[in-house]
Amino acid sequence: MEINKKPFLELIKKYRSITIAEIQAIKDSGVSGFNIIAMHLTGFGGSTSCILCRAFDHRCKYCYGIETYFNEVIMKEHRAQFGCLHNDHEKTYYRIKNAGTVDDLLNAFQARVDHIERWLEKFEEEK
Repeated sequence: MEINKKPFLELIKKYRSITIAEIQAIKDSGVSGFNIIAMHLTGFGGSTSCILCRAFDHRCKYCYGIETYFNEVIMKEHRAQFGCLHNDHEKTYYRIKNAGTVDDLLNAFQARVDHIERWLEKFEEEK
């Protein structure tokens, strides 16, 4: 079974395209909280807004995508999981959620996308 990489690649492209100016413009518009800014940019933190959750019909077993439809159905055969707060994905999730400055948020996005790319590469190597 092949992984459906399209939603991951869409998320990677979106994360890689984010700029300081884009983050600052949302902040300057009155949006408070960098986790809310992240949601505006990528759908971060919500199963109805996240690019990955939307791709898998918003079917999370627990909140924040701990066990997603992707994990339960698509990846079950491979015993690999990707969930926002699952295993080694938690650290980069909380870097975005807890960012305190525009620079922190941009760096957190870059760390998250680097992590997602490494996870995809690892999955491809192990299958």
